[in-house]
Amino acid sequence: MLREQGNRCAISGTLIFIGDDIEVDHNKPISIGGEDSLGNLQIAHKDSNRGKGAKFPENNV
Repeated sequence: MLREQGNRCAISGTLIFIGDDIEVDHNKPISIGGEDSLGNLQIAHKDSNRGKGAKFPENNV
């Protein structure tokens, strides 16, 4: 999954390095109707993911 993303955080676009705190993120959060499926998952830096919260990318400002 990380290779498919070009070793970049799916939220911030910054490079992910060995040792970085990362999480598997639901692109569209389950809490707002997203599915718990491989197609809805992405790798993100922990801080970026926590900052995103329960927002869907089209709703981020």
